[in-house]
Amino acid sequence: MPEEAYTRREHGEFEKRVDAEFKRVNHRLDGVERTSEQINVLAISIQKLTSEMSNMSTLQKEQNEKLEAIESRDGDTWRKVKYYVITGIIGIVVGYLFKTIGM
Repeated sequence: MPEEAYTRREHGEFEKRVDAEFKRVNHRLDGVERTSEQINVLAISIQKLTSEMSNMSTLQKEQNEKLEAIESRDGDTWRKVKYYVITGIIGIVVGYLFKTIGM
């Protein structure tokens, strides 16, 4: 097989095409690197957001429990007041009946 010799002109043209391909690939690689960095920043942001949402969920559960305790406390107080009022009325009625009977 005879070796083909390239002329300087052919070699120069080949070199230009290879350099152009390298520039094109490097340009695309730079774009991929920027996109990769943006995806990384986004992933970190999502991780922080997930953590904050988890903390907020826990805090909301605690606040709901406190609110239920406060609401039930007012309800308990009201029930006690009603109980004492009814007990007082019954006491007055029984006392009146005893007084009328003469005891």
